[in-house]
Amino acid sequence: MMIYKISDYVDKGYISFHTPCHMGRNNKINKLLKSSFDLTELEETDNLFYEVSIIKDFEEKMAKSLGGDYFYPLVNGATSGVMASLGIFNENDKIIIDRNCHISVINAVKLYKLNPVFIETSFNDFGIPNPPDTEDIKNAFNNNPDAKGLFITNPNYYGMWAKMDEISAFLKSNNLILICDEAHGTHFRYLHNKNFKPDISILSFHKNLPSLTQTGGILINNKNLKDKVKENLRNFTSTSPSYLFMLSIDCMDEYMKLKGAKKLREYILYLDLVKKSIKRKNIRILSDNDPFKFVVNCKDAKYKAQLIKDKYKIVCEMCDDENITFIVSIHNYKKEIELLKKGIIKFCKDFDCKEYNFKLPKGKYLPYEVIKMDKEEVLTKEASGRVSAETVINFPPSVPVIVEGEIINDDVLKYINKKTIKCVIE
Repeated sequence: MMIYKISDYVDKGYISFHTPCHMGRNNKINKLLKSSFDLTELEETDNLFYEVSIIKDFEEKMAKSLGGDYFYPLVNGATSGVMASLGIFNENDKIIIDRNCHISVINAVKLYKLNPVFIETSFNDFGIPNPPDTEDIKNAFNNNPDAKGLFITNPNYYGMWAKMDEISAFLKSNNLILICDEAHGTHFRYLHNKNFKPDISILSFHKNLPSLTQTGGILINNKNLKDKVKENLRNFTSTSPSYLFMLSIDCMDEYMKLKGAKKLREYILYLDLVKKSIKRKNIRILSDNDPFKFVVNCKDAKYKAQLIKDKYKIVCEMCDDENITFIVSIHNYKKEIELLKKGIIKFCKDFDCKEYNFKLPKGKYLPYEVIKMDKEEVLTKEASGRVSAETVINFPPSVPVIVEGEIINDDVLKYINKKTIKCVIE
């Protein structure tokens, strides 16, 4: 049985430096899981999409806490928020999209038959995609004056920020819609980010805040969009929403206002010192990013991550050939963070600094046009110049290397070296 395998893993006592943030150490969350709060929509418990009492009050409270005009809880994850948000556009609308986006963005583009224009991505010497530059966004709109809005992921999966004040001001001055995927930065809504008001923000509560996995929210600051977003949410949400999920969001909010925000501030100062002490040991660790993201650049990163796991029982969030990413939670004990520092210093001394030049594939067909086309499977070495029939993603963090309908180029083939593209067309 599955429960035996999960129990066996839990019993090994690994130290989590990955999502979810609560780590089983938040008393209110633990109380929820041991209680009888797994209810359904009744007269006394209100209705998620036809709310008149306790859910309505909860939504109003959350909007105020997070700095928005309107709030809807997500019980199907931030993915459902992405799908609902992009549904505000009409078929064939042109949308500027930050390429460093979640796969759900591509799925929404396909579902709604949108016309995506991707912003070219640059990479730093960690091999990590940089946030889009303000001028690149302006140029994208200047070259596509019929575009309706921007979808941007900020911060990105490595905790790096774009200059959102500049970007937001540009979009507002041109009456363009801004949708921001804040899934990896929702914790900053309890600090300095409350005044950031895009038209739509997609939030995730389990990644960096003490809430159950799959909980999220949509924050809306455009009255003209709220009803359409809510209508779309009905299409992507269970008709039996989990009250455990909604209650965990409620408990998280109360915890953050009473204790959590103060703890965030304390940990930010502490983690800054930890990162500096790691850098003094000639370790390459990403700086000027989210303090709670420890991104370490080293040779044979996957092997080093396994060594850290084997010796110190520390489990990372994600790992590729060059980088290991650890997510620190306010529920991590400081002795665990010191152990993480020890593991990084011991095993990650040899770094892997590289130049990255990834040319964005050119689109030949819109993603939805590919669905009904004939397809064939070919070897990777024969795929150059062909059109991809599938979206190839780097998971985690689910960022598309190539989107269906794009022409496969040599940079794409290098990136997925030794992997077979399942289908190509034309």
